[in-house]
Amino acid sequence: MKKSTIIRTITLIIALLNQCVAVFIHFGITEDPTYQAITVIITTITATLSWYCNNDVTKCKVKTGNMTKMLKDNKITQEEVEELIKNHNNQLNSIDLSDKTDKTE
Repeated sequence: MKKSTIIRTITLIIALLNQCVAVFIHFGITEDPTYQAITVIITTITATLSWYCNNDVTKCKVKTGNMTKMLKDNKITQEEVEELIKNHNNQLNSIDLSDKTDKTE
């Protein structure tokens, strides 16, 4: 992972912990604790999804991110990228998964 991804991840964790502590430590002060709990759940889910979608955390996203950067830096042409994708798709199409499927009869 890139340094910026690690920094954003740590910042997200601190922000989420801060919200959880703020809600659950002062739980008796709020009029509706259910509302506060739902707010924490929604915030956690949206923040996590946003983090996952905006960071290169899977192998595929890292590779495509690197390829995009190379395109922007003119280190690779669009034709070369299309050729790489075509070769990759051909490799996937050649894999025989018929013997790996679950055959329950």
